[in-house]
Amino acid sequence: MPPIAQRPRGTQDLLPADQPYWEAMSGTAKDLAERFGYLRIETPTFEATDLFVRAVGEATDIVSKEMFTFKDRGDRSLTLRPEGTAPIVRAYFDAGMQLEPQPVRLYYLGPYFRSERPQRGRFHEFRQFGIEAIGDASPLLDVEAIVLGWKWFGGLDIGGIHLLLNSIGDDVCRPAYRERLRDYYRPHLAKLSAESRTRFEKNPLRLFDSKEPQDQELKQKAPRMVDHLCRPCAQAFQAVKDGLAAEAIPFTLNPELVRGLDYYTRTVFEYQHESLGGAQNAPVRWPRRRPGLPGDARRWLRHRPGPDGHGAQGAQAAGASGARCLGPGGRSQR
Repeated sequence: MPPIAQRPRGTQDLLPADQPYWEAMSGTAKDLAERFGYLRIETPTFEATDLFVRAVGEATDIVSKEMFTFKDRGDRSLTLRPEGTAPIVRAYFDAGMQLEPQPVRLYYLGPYFRSERPQRGRFHEFRQFGIEAIGDASPLLDVEAIVLGWKWFGGLDIGGIHLLLNSIGDDVCRPAYRERLRDYYRPHLAKLSAESRTRFEKNPLRLFDSKEPQDQELKQKAPRMVDHLCRPCAQAFQAVKDGLAAEAIPFTLNPELVRGLDYYTRTVFEYQHESLGGAQNAPVRWPRRRPGLPGDARRWLRHRPGPDGHGAQGAQAAGASGARCLGPGGRSQR
């Protein structure tokens, strides 16, 4: 007898045989987040479309190509959440958490949706774990985020992990660099792939994402953001590198590592596995006011584990301890 229906393309069933693996991954993630003082938050599976258009960026691939958007019976545009940061910042202000002691530390784990071409490791529906520390911009929190991810892989006994690191500056230094990048590419537009020519206009940093053969030589000779950082960004990036050295976490500087969402600034990194070659984790900083969200949300950090869950005192403890990852009670969690 033929099946009543087939599983939708780009989705997967987590069968009973899969559950032990899923429980190990999600359980380790939740345990680590709570050791770092994070509290769980759950937001709706769908939000107003305008939230993502304004917060993520209208020119990004997510908004322009990958969102599942529909109209409700009141003709309001809604979108299945493609990422977790914008909904959590929206919930932060809706619940008045800006009035609580800062930073507010939250973690989430659940299904997300993107209408991109299904392929190995990419689905229309996928599950994502993330952490948000809202209210602190210390570069030591970048180090803490990397430590948490490193411990997650270690807790699952996953080897072959490589850490790639870069800085993409902020609203002070990045606009001038963006124009410098356009000046470099402008005489060579005819040589670029069609997608890169589009990126040249909308978001030139994404030119570094190109895998097209005709783009590679130009990309390798392009000016690098790390050579044009403003003083605060350069100091913050050095603090991240020093912190990782103190934690004995090896990393490779990759000046071509960029991010496509509008809210990304300063430190960006990826964990790559030798058998997959793709991003496994991409903590980023969101320090600007976004017009699609309420309030003066000037210090949003995505995937930012705090040192011990005790707000500013915890941040001071991390600084005094040489950026070690501190767990409950201030004990080193190396």
